[in-house]
Amino acid sequence: MMVITPSKSKELQIQGNIRRGALYGERLDLSVKYIEQISGQMPTPLANQALTMKILNAMNQDVTDAGVNGSRIQNRRANTNAQGLATFTLFAGEQDATFKLEVNAPEASPVAFNITI
Repeated sequence: MMVITPSKSKELQIQGNIRRGALYGERLDLSVKYIEQISGQMPTPLANQALTMKILNAMNQDVTDAGVNGSRIQNRRANTNAQGLATFTLFAGEQDATFKLEVNAPEASPVAFNITI
C-alpha cells in the first residue's frame, strides 16, 4: 500500500506592490507575510518567526551596513505576528537611489521589494 504524504512548503508573500517609491526623508513601512502551505489545505500563517531584511545594491551586493545614498532600514530583523505579518521600516535618504530590500525566512525563498527614491 502506498502512502501519499501531502506536500508542505513555507513561503514569503509581499503585501502590496513589489515596486515602491519614496520621497527624500520619507519613512516607508514594508510588510511581508510568512505562511506554510500544505497541499489541499488553506495556507497557515506562521507566528513568532524571525524574518530578516537586507539592502542589495544594483550588483546584488549586501550594503545593509552602509545603506544606499543615505537610505537605510531601521530594523534588520522583525518577528511575525499572529497573522504571519512582519513589518520593516525604511528611511529614505536625501539623494536619488534605486535598490532592493530582500526579506529572508527559514525554509522559504527570499522575496524583494524594488525601491526608488
